[in-house]
Amino acid sequence: MVGMGERVFQRWDFHQRLQHVLLMLAVTLLIVTGMPLRFPDAGISHFLMALIGGASRAGVLHRFSAVVLVVCSGYHVLYTLMRLVRRDFSWSMMPQWKDVKDLWQMSMYFVGLSEFRPKFARYTFKEKAEYWSVAWGTVIMVGTGLVMWFPVSAAKVLKSYVPLAMDVARVVHSYEGLLAALAIVVWHFYNAHISAEVFPMSP
Repeated sequence: MVGMGERVFQRWDFHQRLQHVLLMLAVTLLIVTGMPLRFPDAGISHFLMALIGGASRAGVLHRFSAVVLVVCSGYHVLYTLMRLVRRDFSWSMMPQWKDVKDLWQMSMYFVGLSEFRPKFARYTFKEKAEYWSVAWGTVIMVGTGLVMWFPVSAAKVLKSYVPLAMDVARVVHSYEGLLAALAIVVWHFYNAHISAEVFPMSP
């Protein structure tokens, strides 16, 4: 709850919040339908497959979620371009030299070599790292996913390299998906909801 006299700032506008909700829903469903395929012998995988209705339905839901992810990404890019055209784009998410200094200052603070935390701008270096990891992770997942989803089209483009490309796509897609799941559960949830600085979350 916000106390009397406290000022409240709206950090994101409607479009940014909607993009975040779409991303959250898409990625959650991608993880729920994808991890059982990555770890088919795990007990939780059997439970999830039974809950979903089998591997065939999981595949359909996985592809549907992938489409939502692509639409959300396109929405975000279009939104960003429109703000650039209107000249009200904020560069606050772009990496800066200050982020390196903030990381160093925070490291010194954590090991007891400094009494002061860094003073962050609108977004911290951790938030910027999350944002850009989502960006490149989405490119990797969509690219490798398309190769596996449309093998015939991939073969027309890659020709004799398609067997190797399929193997590489499976491995990269699998491990990048696992990395994304761990990053969300361990990194994002802690920084956004569990850390003492924000618990349970910003109002």
